[in-house]
Amino acid sequence: MNYNESHDLKNTLKSMKNTYACEQIGGATLFNADNLSVLRELPDNCIDSAVIDGPYGVGVSNAKNENFNPKIIRKATRKHQKGVNHNQQNGRCPSMHAGDYDLSRKGQIRFQQFSFEWAKEIYRTLKPGAFLLSFCSPRLYHRMACGIEDAGFEVKDQLQWLFGAGLPKSLDISKSIDKLLKVEREVVCPNPNRQGRINWDGKPKYLTLPASQQAQSWDKWGTGLKSLNEPVLLARKPLSEQSVARNVLRYGTGGINIEDSRIGDDGATKAVKITDENDVRKAKVVLLDKGRYPTNVIIDEQVADMLKDKATFYYCSKALNEERNAGCEHLANGNHHPTVKPIALMEYLVKLVTPPNGICLDIFAGSGTTGIACCNQNFGFLGLELEKEYFEIAKARISYWQNINKAA
Repeated sequence: MNYNESHDLKNTLKSMKNTYACEQIGGATLFNADNLSVLRELPDNCIDSAVIDGPYGVGVSNAKNENFNPKIIRKATRKHQKGVNHNQQNGRCPSMHAGDYDLSRKGQIRFQQFSFEWAKEIYRTLKPGAFLLSFCSPRLYHRMACGIEDAGFEVKDQLQWLFGAGLPKSLDISKSIDKLLKVEREVVCPNPNRQGRINWDGKPKYLTLPASQQAQSWDKWGTGLKSLNEPVLLARKPLSEQSVARNVLRYGTGGINIEDSRIGDDGATKAVKITDENDVRKAKVVLLDKGRYPTNVIIDEQVADMLKDKATFYYCSKALNEERNAGCEHLANGNHHPTVKPIALMEYLVKLVTPPNGICLDIFAGSGTTGIACCNQNFGFLGLELEKEYFEIAKARISYWQNINKAA
C-alpha cells in the first residue's frame, strides 16, 4: 500500500468512526454496522485482500437473510433459556438453523444476487490483482461463484476443506411413506447414534421397522450424502497493469504467498546450489527441507489418517470449544455464533493471499476468527459485523489473542 492509499483509507476510517459503532484493537478495525453501508464509503483500490465466510444462502421466510440473527436462533433452538438442559440439545442446533436456506430456484437466484451485491463493493475497494477467498456450501457454491464472477472477479481456483466429521442431511424415504400412509411403525430401540439426546424437534429418536409393504421396499433409502467438505472460491480482481510483475511493483498485489504457505517442514523441493563461488558453472541440484508446495486441498486430522498422508496437504481440524470461547468467559452466553471456523485455517488462508503489511477485509466478521488470524500473522484487519452480539464476541476474542501476542 503506497502512502496516498494508506492515508486515504486511514482518514476515511477515522471519519466513519463518528458514524458507526467501531472498535480499534491493535491493527484490527471492527465495525458494528451494515456491511454494504460501510463498504460504499471506502475509497477505491485501498484493500489488499478479502477472506470471508458469509451466509451460504438466503433464508426461507424473509427477504433479508436473518438466519444468523442471534435472537431468532435462540427462539428457534430454545438455547440459553432457563430450565433447558443444554446437554439434551433441545430444539434445533444453532448451526442447523443458520443453514436452513431457501433452496428453491427463486431462493437460489436471490442468493446469487445477494453474492453479486456484496462482491461488487468488495471488487471496487480491492486493489487491482488482490485476491478474494470466500467459503460456501457445496450445494450453493455455483450461485455464489457466478455472483462473484459477474461482479468482475476472475475465478482462479477452488480450494476444498475436507473433514472427517459431519451430519448427514437425508430424508428417510421409508419413514416418509409410512407417514404418508398413516401407519404406525414398530419401535425397536433408542437410536444409538443419538447417544440419548433428544432430536431437534424435541422428540426422542428411535430406530423403527417399516410398517407397510411399500415402506419395506424403500427401507434404508435416503435423499442425500453426508457432507464432509466446504469449498472455498479463490478469485482475483483483474490486473490494471500489463503484467503481474508491473502490477506487483505498483500495488503490491497480484500473487499468492507460496513460500510462507508451504506444507510441513520437509519435502522434495529442488534448488540449484553453487558449489564454487568462483565458477557459477559448477552447480548441483539439491533437495531443501522447506515443506511441500501448497495445494488446493485442506484436510483435518481424521482425513489425514484415512489417507495416511500428512505431508502433501495442509490439515486443520474444526474449532474446539476451548478455542471458540477463549476470551468470551465474561459474556453471558459465551461464543454462541453458530459457525465458527478454526483459527489455524483462517491463518493459513490470510497468509496465502495477503501481502506483507497488507490489510485483509472480512465483511461477515461473525465471531472474529479472520481478525484473530490477521492479528496473529501481523496483518491489518477491517471487519464488518451487523449483529451487536456477534460484534461483542469478535471484539472479545480479538482482544484476547492480541494480548496473547503482546505477552509472547
